[in-house]
Amino acid sequence: MTSGGTERLFTKIIKSLRDKPTRKSTASNLDRIRCCIEETFGYQPTDSAIWTSIRSNNIHRLTRIFCGNASTT
Repeated sequence: MTSGGTERLFTKIIKSLRDKPTRKSTASNLDRIRCCIEETFGYQPTDSAIWTSIRSNNIHRLTRIFCGNASTT
């Protein structure tokens, strides 16, 4: 019998402690986005700032999809 938790809770904790692997294509796309923003606006955003802006509701859904697809080609 476990004290203080369930198997589900322990599994969540163990998974959160592991580093998540970054795909090569994701890393290269983030670098491309960062370089374009630096050329255009003069600053380098962090990875979390890029992800936040992509998921922002200020940009129309179809525009976000288009930009996501365009960055992979």
